[in-house]
Amino acid sequence: MVICFAGLAFGADEPRIVGPEIIPSRFSGLRPKNDERAQQLRRLFLEAGCDDRSYSEDKILSSPQPNLLCVLPGSSGRIVVVSGHFDNCGPGEGAVDNWSGASLLPSLYQSLQGSPHRLTFEFIAFTDEEKGLIGSRDYTGHLSKEHRAQILFNVNIDSIGLPGPIRAWAGRSDDFLMTSAAIVADRVKVRIGSSTLDKRYDSDAGAFIAGKYRSLILAR
Repeated sequence: MVICFAGLAFGADEPRIVGPEIIPSRFSGLRPKNDERAQQLRRLFLEAGCDDRSYSEDKILSSPQPNLLCVLPGSSGRIVVVSGHFDNCGPGEGAVDNWSGASLLPSLYQSLQGSPHRLTFEFIAFTDEEKGLIGSRDYTGHLSKEHRAQILFNVNIDSIGLPGPIRAWAGRSDDFLMTSAAIVADRVKVRIGSSTLDKRYDSDAGAFIAGKYRSLILAR
């Protein structure tokens, strides 16, 4: 549903549907340590077709791991940021929170690659959200004035794939994007609901960006 939302609602032709075996295969690359998770994501982005011309890393002084970025240029100068944090703070492996979202980013890139689209998509795996939104704060803090003006909105993906409908964080998500997501969900026959979260969650990575841009935050 996230793949179709990105493609159908915001300026691409029909997105290419990634094979049903691909997404769980990429999720199965789960690693508990953050350096291993970053290494896995680099490999997955490359596997998805994100080569050196599209892939980059933003090093952060306060984090041992960088933000990982894969950019899919469009025909216009407008940008959609699709994000999810990849770090794990334990004690578990962080499978749902948030390898489920981070490992999906390469598949989202792959689904839109090769189809005409107006918007530029920035797929960003943020580091160290569990330690205080370090990755997303660094990203927003170092944007140029020109780059900042080009960003239309952000879709943040956190803790997905659990039983039940996909849920959007109603308190921080933009009304227009919520409506668009509901329309796309109906088209592809996927259930979507809303949640009102009353405390800070890892999806605040997207909420931090939401304070600056229109956002859709998908979080269980």
